[in-house]
Formats: sequence, structure tokens, C-alpha cells
Amino acid sequence: MTNTEPTFVARFLLGPDTTEESTANADAFVDLPDGSSWALTIFTVDEVRRLLATWKETGEGGSYFWGVDQLIVPEPGVPAMTTAIRALVRSGEIASAGVRCIDQITPHSLGNLVWRAVATLTPPKPLLGNGEGGAMVNPLLDAEDARERLEAWQANAVRRAADTQAAAAGLRALRVAATDAHGIVEVTVDSTGAMADVRLSARVQRVSLEQTQQAIMGAYRNARVKLAEAAAEVVRETVGADSATGRALLAGFRTADTEDEEGRY
Repeated sequence: MTNTEPTFVARFLLGPDTTEESTANADAFVDLPDGSSWALTIFTVDEVRRLLATWKETGEGGSYFWGVDQLIVPEPGVPAMTTAIRALVRSGEIASAGVRCIDQITPHSLGNLVWRAVATLTPPKPLLGNGEGGAMVNPLLDAEDARERLEAWQANAVRRAADTQAAAAGLRALRVAATDAHGIVEVTVDSTGAMADVRLSARVQRVSLEQTQQAIMGAYRNARVKLAEAAAEVVRETVGADSATGRALLAGFRTADTEDEEGRY
């Protein structure tokens, strides 16, 4: 499952018996606009408590819980996990909580991911009989196949991250100019839509102050429309305007001025 936001793309690997709302233990890759990708293993507080109790009961431990890429969230579900990731990205602590894996899947993360990938991406195959005519299933039987699938999945994630980085850079560099319908004023806006420059033609001397003000606002609205068009072109050539990432990137460029492109002000 993939969640796309303006500042990151989070890709979750859910277990075969969990849903988006119920998952309490999930691996995730977080792709940032700078091209980096970070691996996380996310648990809820109750899941940590359950695992500790289980380990204590089976004699496997239970006195502590730790992990170099593990994140604890208060509630189950992908929405709660996404909220935590959003906070990590905003604070910059994603680089401390996660394990960077843009160049390769780390051995630590691969151990977790192979199990989930085999369970979700490959059909179960028998390994040993269970004494009742059936077969016991070992999800690690196809670990090599899972590894290949994960490598292909990661390569695709890296490519998408690079495309997202290129789109973000292209959007940041945008700067467009437009005039009002009568050519009295030319307004330039930067990538944020803020007015960066205003140029008045000689015709401004023949119109009233009120008309000049209207011309400035008209040119500004036209520049915002052109900015949205230029942004759409950047996104179309990188991540694709119809992709979830593309729609998220373009969301900030849609204004009331861009909804109706029939006329210019």
C-alpha cells in the first residue's frame, strides 16, 4: 500500500492477515523529494507489549525491546503510521529513526521484508508433512524469489524517488510572467505563486489608478494560471500528472483562478 503526500511517499508492506485499519506491525519505505529512501519497521504500543509477553512465555526473552529502525506508534492502522512518518519528516528525525536504503536494501531491513514479501507475493508451498496428510508451509522457502521481487520493487521505488526529486526541483525553479487583458501591466510570480515583479507599460499613464489596480490584479491572476500550467507540464514530464505523486505535487498550484481557463483577466 502506498500513501503519497507533498513531502514524502510512504510504501507499506502489510502482512497477509492484516488490513490498512488493523495493522499493528508493518514495514515501510519512506521516499523523500531529495531522492533518499528510509526503511522503518513500525509497531503499536500494544503490539510491543504482546511481543514482550510472548517472548517471556516462550523463553525467548521479554525483558527489553529495541531496534535500529523501529518506530512505536500509539494506535494501529496505516493512518496512524502515516501521521508518525509525517511528523518525522517534518522534524528531520526520519534520518535518525530510519535506515537509509536508497542505494541498497540493508541486511537488517531485508530480514524483515523477505518474510512479509514471501507471505504476500508468493503462493505457499509445502515443506514438510504435518502428520495428518497435509503440508506444513514455510514462508522462507521462496526467499530468493522474494529477494528478487524486493530488489525490483526497490529499484522502482528509487526511480520514482528520483523522478519526484526532479519534479520538485523543476517546480521550485518555476517563474512565469503574464499581462492583463489590455497589456497595461506585466506581473511575474515565483514558484510559490507570490508576486515577484511588476512592470508597468506606457499605457498606464492613460488610465486611472483604479484601472491600474485592476490591471495588476488581472495580470497576477493570469500569471497564477500560467504557473499552474507550467507546473502541470513539469509534473507530466517527470512523475506523470495522473500519478498519485503528480496529483499531490500539483495540489498546491490549483487555485480558484485555475479552475476556469476560458478567459484571461
